Amino acid sequence: MKQIVCILLDNVLKHVENNGKVILSVGEETEHRGLRSMKKPVIHVQNTGEGIREESLPYIFNRFYKADTSRQYEENSFGLGLAIAKSLTERNHGRIRVISGSGMTEFTVVLPAANLENYLDTAKSVLWVTADTVEDMVEQGDFSERILEYLTKETKKQEEQFDENYTGIYGYIQGEYLDGLGWEPDEGYEPTERDWYIAAMKAKGETTIVSPYVDAQTGAVIISVSKLLENGIDVLSLDVHHEEFFTQYRELTDKMKKIIT
Repeated sequence: MKQIVCILLDNVLKHVENNGKVILSVGEETEHRGLRSMKKPVIHVQNTGEGIREESLPYIFNRFYKADTSRQYEENSFGLGLAIAKSLTERNHGRIRVISGSGMTEFTVVLPAANLENYLDTAKSVLWVTADTVEDMVEQGDFSERILEYLTKETKKQEEQFDENYTGIYGYIQGEYLDGLGWEPDEGYEPTERDWYIAAMKAKGETTIVSPYVDAQTGAVIISVSKLLENGIDVLSLDVHHEEFFTQYRELTDKMKKIIT
């Protein structure tokens, strides 16, 4: 996976427009097989610019193909890089695709379901049950102190039942930030401006997965799983840390920063 993403990053960095953007993100994609649904990890690598002409898209994973129909790409052929990325992806039972248009080019790599899927599914289940209980507590008029006690208890239970890949349950409840691990944010910390809160609001009550971020306490790379409660304001979140996956992600983001600077 590391080599695949490095190839894609090198490619989009070569062809990004002046003052443009390069975005690396991860998520999941649901694949349906008969009555069974399977969630698979997905990596997106994007850049801004004029992009690749539609007639060239089916061929850019071919060896030494040159998409000479777009000004942004006309100076450089794709060489072996994208062909290697496609070969490596398929060798690992994944898929790679590209779209281009509206000022953006995006490569997407769909990986086979792995342990990360299991961690995320478990996190979603834990969060769903916790959110249901917190919603009842809010409806019954329980104070924040009692809700925090519950989150602390559930965080401890979670630590005992699962492994070190799960961190505490936290959220924005009744206008306050509550943390099951007892972490106290710095002055000026605004929960409603954090990615986990914004993503939950956009998901409108569906449990959602937020792209990785670096944890301020530990320096670890974390994925948040978040859920908006029924009142449309309160949000609960749970973090997942999968060391093998995120070590590679951290190396890739470090590489991207060095190339950009």
